[in-house]
Amino acid sequence: MLERMSEQPREFRRGDPVTWYADSHGRALDPGHPDAVQHTGTIDTVCRHPADDSQVVAYVVSCRGGVSGGYLMTVRPEHQITLAT
Repeated sequence: MLERMSEQPREFRRGDPVTWYADSHGRALDPGHPDAVQHTGTIDTVCRHPADDSQVVAYVVSCRGGVSGGYLMTVRPEHQITLAT
């Protein structure tokens, strides 16, 4: 898992529209996996490692949909996040 985290191609910033794939429990999946669900949202917070400010450990993403109309989701770099188009 740590190897995949170090492969994160780009660091995202607050306000960036992003997309990623996960299963119904939020676990990272490749886009071609049969259980993969595409998620989209906007970066709200960048969470950094407390001992290494250069390392992003998670993003808090603001998403739309569901019963409440909007929700926050924690997305880790291994989710292979990309800019939404």
